[in-house]
Amino acid sequence: MRGVVFQSLDRTGLVRAVNRGLRGWLYEHEWRKVPVEATPSDRRSEGVWLLFADDDGIARELSARLQAWNHRFRLVTAGETYEFNPDGPDAKLPPADAAAYSRLLSDVTATGDSVSGFVYLFGLRETIEDRRHLVLDDWSARLETSVGGLTYLAQAIAHSGMSGKPRLIVGTRGALPVRPTPGYPRPDQASLWGLCS
Repeated sequence: MRGVVFQSLDRTGLVRAVNRGLRGWLYEHEWRKVPVEATPSDRRSEGVWLLFADDDGIARELSARLQAWNHRFRLVTAGETYEFNPDGPDAKLPPADAAAYSRLLSDVTATGDSVSGFVYLFGLRETIEDRRHLVLDDWSARLETSVGGLTYLAQAIAHSGMSGKPRLIVGTRGALPVRPTPGYPRPDQASLWGLCS
């Protein structure tokens, strides 16, 4: 990660912070069960959904459902180079290339499409299965792909001048436990969750 700044805190500063109270520092997530809508609402989105695909097929399954519900989408997969077909439903971009996200939004809007929303699942592409053998270089590359990619997408959206408010949905796995389970949250996924919080 680049641009991170750390500052030392002397004893006086620490005492002052503690005396202000820790309540503002801590929070707890509470999950609530809600019924799932079996069929989509009658609202059809006017624009296209951009699905940044994972490797486990979640984005492909979502694209099949969107198609069944008459919603339009573009499935964006990770690749070494940028590819965009104005007539096709697929696109490809390097996840760690900031300019590629802006180019994608520009190319999509050049086709006359507006964007209804984004589903960012690139963070699910590379998860750290065995934390015992974590290598710092590997960690840095994973963050560049997941957290960096999400940051680049958010910046591209902000600079695109899009009308309306397209939704940005970010998928994580193992960032926070839904129910008490042994083990620890996945740090690679927790970084994405933290960025969105």
